[in-house]
Amino acid sequence: MAGVVIFPLTSNLIVETYKMKDDRNRSQLSEIQAKFSQGLVFRNRDEIIRQEIVQFVSAEISLSVNEAPHFWWLSRNFVEAFVSWQTLSKLGLVEQDQLRAIADDPKFALYHWLATAPANERILAMEAYERGSNELIERIYSRLQLVRDEKFAMRRRAYSANLALSESPRIVEVAELMKVVWLQPGQLDGSRLRKLLRDVPTYCTEIDLAVRIESMNRPVNRNDLGDMQGYVSAIPYSDVIVGENLFINLARQAGLDKKYGCKLETDIFAIEKHL
Repeated sequence: MAGVVIFPLTSNLIVETYKMKDDRNRSQLSEIQAKFSQGLVFRNRDEIIRQEIVQFVSAEISLSVNEAPHFWWLSRNFVEAFVSWQTLSKLGLVEQDQLRAIADDPKFALYHWLATAPANERILAMEAYERGSNELIERIYSRLQLVRDEKFAMRRRAYSANLALSESPRIVEVAELMKVVWLQPGQLDGSRLRKLLRDVPTYCTEIDLAVRIESMNRPVNRNDLGDMQGYVSAIPYSDVIVGENLFINLARQAGLDKKYGCKLETDIFAIEKHL
């Protein structure tokens, strides 16, 4: 929408604030984030990818589907940066009054959750988050051992193949819901799979950033993974991103700014020229 500026949060920004030990600093940063974002967040990876696959399939077979709402990748429920509300409801982990409270004031709900979370709750949550990150880092190193002497193009193909394998349950599930046979096991040919990985924005962005991160002359760490997921979520759907030199440069090297029409900047004051 012309004339409208929004600053949605990614899940990694929320996590970084959530794990801050100093209550005063966490409260102050939470207030700033809530004020600028107004409680808006990028939806979680699962929801975004599923919609992207639906859009890919629809374009491939000229299928008429209901058009996704404007800004469908955003949510005013901060929880949906991590998991869909429907999933939590099915598991019986949330109540309708909680949903109404967030819907009534998404900005305050985000601030209150970040600023007042008990220390023991945050510690348990971060321990679980770090275990998952460590497992992912171990898988990255295992794969790198197999391709460390290969050229960039081969490492990219290896990452793409690994991603396709790990994502196959999600792809198959969407295919079954859409009753699309050629996306199901044994039916998806190589050329179409490569096209899917290229045309589904989250897959394409992840591949291009991840392979470049893995190619750096230093070990991949937990912060790299968190930062990467933030950029993967934001680049395909943002007009302007201001970030640190590393990821901005990697995204530029991959041509992601041109591919998705996203201006990449490292200076916060550069936002002004895009308004």
